[in-house]
Amino acid sequence: MTPARAKYVDSTAILDCSPRFLQGARPWCETEAEFNRPVALPEFVYVGPFAVIGCGALLGSGCVVDAYCRIEPLAQLGEDSLVLYRGTIGMQAVVGKRCVIGGSVSERTVVEDDCTSFGKLIHTHWDSRSPWDDREEPEPSPVIRRRSFIGHDALVIGGIEVGPHAYVCAGATLTCTLLPYHIAYGVNKIVHYSQWRGKLAQNPLFLTDQ
Repeated sequence: MTPARAKYVDSTAILDCSPRFLQGARPWCETEAEFNRPVALPEFVYVGPFAVIGCGALLGSGCVVDAYCRIEPLAQLGEDSLVLYRGTIGMQAVVGKRCVIGGSVSERTVVEDDCTSFGKLIHTHWDSRSPWDDREEPEPSPVIRRRSFIGHDALVIGGIEVGPHAYVCAGATLTCTLLPYHIAYGVNKIVHYSQWRGKLAQNPLFLTDQ
């Protein structure tokens, strides 16, 4: 029997949280008029204790934002997706439907439908002297294609693509494109799933396109 669904927002959760000022104390609102838009919460949603959801964020029906998780302004979270383990979805990032996010998703990152990520999807920060959050040209962000998996403590760095149907092992570091149906492990070590020695090669992720 399917349990009843409802809207629950814990009393300690913070909605419509404004972005902090830029370095130099210049307010974000000077560059992003959309920050005035309130959070869009659907009829069915769960927002847990001490969760923070920024102004202009858009959540799909059936989303769960667990305790102490953060969704920054203008980010999007698709239907039936789950954010847990203090996960963070950065400003203007887009996460698709039926995803599980338990790590860090940097600003403007795209995560397509049916993905799971427990790692860190981050920028290269190739010029450490540039302003932290007021660059003339934003750094490229990762793109995680549908039905891909990012393991715990993995690092996916820069404007690269992962998948679809790709797997990044726990603790791996990836700075190059990961083709569909491939596995990344170690530091930029990549192999087609059919050449993997071990049970991971039998992961249904690789065996179906449904």
